[in-house]
Amino acid sequence: MTTPGYGTLLKIGDGETPENFTTVAKVRDFEFGEEVEMADSTSHDSGGFGEQIPTIIKIGDMALDILYDPTESTHDKVTGLQYLMRNRVKTNMQIILPGAIETYQFAAYVNKFTRKFPVKELISADVGIGGTGAVS
Repeated sequence: MTTPGYGTLLKIGDGETPENFTTVAKVRDFEFGEEVEMADSTSHDSGGFGEQIPTIIKIGDMALDILYDPTESTHDKVTGLQYLMRNRVKTNMQIILPGAIETYQFAAYVNKFTRKFPVKELISADVGIGGTGAVS
């Protein structure tokens, strides 16, 4: 089954119990993935060829492109992505695929917020998110 990306939601948690999640507004494109770290296991008896073995699985860094609105509560310095970055807040996040066919939940830190002010386009921001721990 092929699913279009349109309608995928990125949500940030509020840290309360039970936790409420708010959809990050005006998200355009983003990527999310996991990767297996590899350790070099080459030894003198490897026959002259490099060898590797898989070690830990980690969440890859996420790159987010948003239409930046400084008055939007999920973008701002008071409660939004900028606040999370500036205060180094570990936050639970969710990615929900269209039709809720699959949901990914993980903890992460916002580690980049770069605003772009092009002449012929809309104001936007590149946001970096570094996941930590497991994905459920």
